[in-house]
Amino acid sequence: MSATAANQFDIACREFVELITDYLDGALDSITAASVERHLALCSHCVMYVGQMRETISAAGHIPVE
Repeated sequence: MSATAANQFDIACREFVELITDYLDGALDSITAASVERHLALCSHCVMYVGQMRETISAAGHIPVE
């Protein structure tokens, strides 16, 4: 993977992290949700992040707005 491709992937991950709360809440439009799911199909790191978020939500009961 070239440095440019790696940087583009990192940007996609950062965008993913910004969307995760809305994704888990089911608040994304269908096109954005599909983009998130495509990203998850390609990125094991973000899959782990989603798992951690789900565990946190389960333990805390919700995601605080702050």
